[in-house]
This record gives sequence, structure tokens and C-alpha cells, in this order.
Amino acid sequence: MPLPQTLDQIVRKDMAKTGTWLDLQVNTESIAVEMGEAILEDLSEDIIISCTTAISEPDHSALLA
Repeated sequence: MPLPQTLDQIVRKDMAKTGTWLDLQVNTESIAVEMGEAILEDLSEDIIISCTTAISEPDHSALLA
């Protein structure tokens, strides 16, 4: 009867087999670029909305003082 394997041993044995695990390294760069572009787009939209709101609704608090 073989000795029970630890989870670490099972994972190492399985990862040693080619083609059994997904190779995500290939997609890592494209995922990072897409995330960066999405973040930049969201921030750009927020800045544009903030600027247009500030122009259309000026702060009158200085006039009241």
C-alpha cells in the first residue's frame, strides 16, 4: 500500500505534467494592458465630468464671504 501523499506532493506531480495546467503567463501582459487602459479611461471620464461640472456650476461661496 503506497504512502499517502501531501497536497504539495500531489500538486508538484500534477504540475510536472505538460499540458495539464493553463499557461497564463502568455496572457498576463495583455490583461495588465487592458486593465491599465480601463483605469485610465475611467479616470479621464471622472476628470472631464469634474471639470465640466465646475465650469457649469461655479462656486459662489467666495461671493458670500
